Amino acid sequence: MDKEITYESDIKNIIQYMNKKMSLNILDNKNILITGSTGLIGGGIVDLLVQYNKNNKYHIYAGCRNLTKGKKRFENYLKIPTFHLLEIDVTQPIIHDIDFHYIIYAASNANPYYYATDPVGTMRSNIIGVDNILSYGIKHKLSHFHYISSSEVYGEINTNCISEEKNGYIDSLKVRSCYANAKRAAETLSISYSEQYDIKTTISRPCHIYGPFFSENDNRAFADFLRRACSDKDLILKSKGDQYRSWCYVLDCCVAILTIILCGKNQNAYNIANPHANITIFELAQIIARISQRKIIFEIPDTPQEKGFSMKSKSDYSIAKISNLGWTPLISLEDGLKSSFNTLKEIQNANKANV
Repeated sequence: MDKEITYESDIKNIIQYMNKKMSLNILDNKNILITGSTGLIGGGIVDLLVQYNKNNKYHIYAGCRNLTKGKKRFENYLKIPTFHLLEIDVTQPIIHDIDFHYIIYAASNANPYYYATDPVGTMRSNIIGVDNILSYGIKHKLSHFHYISSSEVYGEINTNCISEEKNGYIDSLKVRSCYANAKRAAETLSISYSEQYDIKTTISRPCHIYGPFFSENDNRAFADFLRRACSDKDLILKSKGDQYRSWCYVLDCCVAILTIILCGKNQNAYNIANPHANITIFELAQIIARISQRKIIFEIPDTPQEKGFSMKSKSDYSIAKISNLGWTPLISLEDGLKSSFNTLKEIQNANKANV
């Protein structure tokens, strides 16, 4: 195991990069709310904002539904005076009375299993959640709303290297469409609030994002592979693995989102992807198997999983637009997967030591 590469070491390197290449001065004396803060992307954004904020120039509010989970995820930040853990269920009216100048919306179910088993909840967390947060924001000094959407808004589209102005077909009568259609609707809702209430709104469309801090029940391919690898189990492929995907390490994605907030144009969407990490799911499994010294076996998924997983054969996204803002991915797929594996192993070993 390469002990030199971990999530924490990646944060340190990225903070050094941010100190040289970026300025977050526009956040000085502001309150920033991150909803869905215990999720993969939301948690990464909190980590970068907290560790960049050494002089306590702005306040970070990590919004989450489960405070116990939030305290565990951010236990190292709880004594920092500018960090605040906030209980928020975006599907319910917001009961707090805090002014949020910036809101980063990362509260969304990203687990394909729940697209099949809880499609209503999947839609509510995006459409009703965005409406609740923006309705609160316009009454509490919100100036910039950033919505984390998804590359799934493109649907089925017969083109290589998909750019932001493209739109493909989504079958609205399929349950699996709950996620993509909810994301599309939430994007339009965000733009509508921007237009009607004069709030700056930017949108990111991440590709397939991976990293170590996924939820215990996350059954996306990368999460399942890493979870099994860290448990010294062979990796299971639930298809032939020939679906071609664009991957991006979570901290690269978070830097991209901050870049969009700093430099992006109002009412614009930006793809986030690493063009050097476009591979099939089988190739992804091969890398993780090599890192963890495990084997790959094949199993046919049950019906709910089939309903939840995307059947798109290829997804490949242009990053020309966000590249023009000065962003470029820093961490290779191999290093990002090594870092994720090493970090999960560290957590696993620490948990065993505390038993």
